[in-house]
Amino acid sequence: MVIPRRKVIITLGKTPLKRLLPLLLGVLASLAVLLTWQQLTLNGQIHIEELIQQEPNAIQSQLSEELSIRMLTLR
Repeated sequence: MVIPRRKVIITLGKTPLKRLLPLLLGVLASLAVLLTWQQLTLNGQIHIEELIQQEPNAIQSQLSEELSIRMLTLR
């Protein structure tokens, strides 16, 4: 009879909150990781788009500079 009484005491000590707490913490941690990953992915895409937009401007300015140097040498 002592063993069943012991089991009752052990199960009474585990409230539903204590049972669900690890699960809730795991879900919250997973959600935080996923949101952080999504934000980093979006920031990476925005950075790549900015670099792609800057490249034609850099090429254009370089070509203009070279062309003006060549035109000055022809004069």
